[in-house]
Amino acid sequence: MSEQGSSDTRIDDLKAKGFEAGTLVFSFEPRFTVEDLKDAVFNTRYSSRVTIPIRLNHDDLVRVALRQVRVVFDEDGPINAPADRPKTYHETPDWRFDGWVEDASSQFNGHPVRGYIVGVGTEAGYDDEPCRVYVQLIPDSVDPDGEITYQDVDD
Repeated sequence: MSEQGSSDTRIDDLKAKGFEAGTLVFSFEPRFTVEDLKDAVFNTRYSSRVTIPIRLNHDDLVRVALRQVRVVFDEDGPINAPADRPKTYHETPDWRFDGWVEDASSQFNGHPVRGYIVGVGTEAGYDDEPCRVYVQLIPDSVDPDGEITYQDVDD
């Protein structure tokens, strides 16, 4: 099922996750595990990149090499919580990443990407698979007043 939209709440959430206005953000269930993500960070080599699969639309599942991964602890609780409510955070992190498409068979080969991986934790640690991935091809020119649209590209 495909969903496309640009609601104010979704736009604010995507901007907070670091996405640029003026281009499409794709959302999908990950095709990789937390172990695959660790391998792409810690076991990659200049001459032999370890990549993760990223869906850019319904038809394009490409390989992405990671340049940077940042741990993000997301605030827990309602978005419109009272200001005097103490902040709490999810126990396990999400991850924000920058990288590029490294897939010679793709029309997007070499194009920079930005993504946000929503992690899912259990009391014992991480689930084997993250919950959701958001990714965008980084636009050549950014329109700070532009709209962010998103598309759910799960099969």
